[in-house]
Parts: sequence; structure tokens; C-alpha cells
Amino acid sequence: MMGTSTEKNRVRTYSVVLIILFFTGLLIPVAPAGRGLPKENAPFQLEEQYRRESDPKQRVLIATKLAEVRLKELQAAYKKEIIPTSQNETVENYLGAIERLGKAVNDASDVGYSKRAEQRLRRQLRELEDLKMAVSYQERPVVAKVEEQVAAVLEKILYSIMQPRQEEAKR
Repeated sequence: MMGTSTEKNRVRTYSVVLIILFFTGLLIPVAPAGRGLPKENAPFQLEEQYRRESDPKQRVLIATKLAEVRLKELQAAYKKEIIPTSQNETVENYLGAIERLGKAVNDASDVGYSKRAEQRLRRQLRELEDLKMAVSYQERPVVAKVEEQVAAVLEKILYSIMQPRQEEAKR
């Protein structure tokens, strides 16, 4: 078999290295939230991408993804029943994402991108309606106010689809 001590040491070293690599590969995804590597669609990364992006159509896609991530945060904040100040901050973050989306759609002035954004916002309105029914009676006015503001942005997007700008209509 393995008679020499050098071969035993080599096998032992390889075994230790393999075990370490195995455990580090398993432990990275299990790391607690906020302590591991940032997610690809982390809100702060999406906001930074939005700021850096110069193409208006790409900004629509980024803003849509950001609004969806912020909506999930909002839903989680109300389901966990966290501190009201955190809920207010989450509401403000979501509304900021919705405003970015409205501005991006307006700047892009492309019917295809506007339609995709409109469809996503309609879906988000349905999710907000579900959230409004799931929260307590005292929290409903806040969610209803958010729903109204999202509906206003949705309405602006719908009008931009129905009445495109003159430059776009000539194309």
C-alpha cells in the first residue's frame, strides 16, 4: 500500500484541502442575509445601475426590476409586522422606485417598453390589493395611499401608450 510517510502526508494534505473547499462551497450560500455576497438584484445595486445607465430603454428594465424588488420588501415588512418606522421607510423606498419607473418610461418614449412596464404595474397593483386585505385595519390607509400613487403612475403610462409623442408617431 502506501508505505512512505511522504505519500501519507500528501494524501492527508489533499484530503484537508478538499474538505476545506467542500465546506466553503457549502457555507457561502447559507450565510445569513446581509453578511454574504450581495445578491445580483439587491436594491442598492439596481439603484446604482439605474443611475449609471444612459440608455432610456435599459433604465425602464432596471426600474421595473427595482420596483418589483421593493414591492417584495414592502410585503415582507408588513407580513413580519416590523417597527412602523421601518415600514414607512420601506413604503418610501417603494414609492421612489415607482417614481423612477414612471420617469424612465416617460424618457424612453417607446410603446413596447411602456406596455411591459404597464403590465408589471398592473400586476403590482393586484399584489398591493392583496396586501391591503392582509394587513390590519389600522395599516390599510397607508397601503391604500401607496396603491393610489401606483395607480396614478400606471395611468400616466397608459396615456403615453394611447397617445404617443409626435416624434414617435412619425416612426
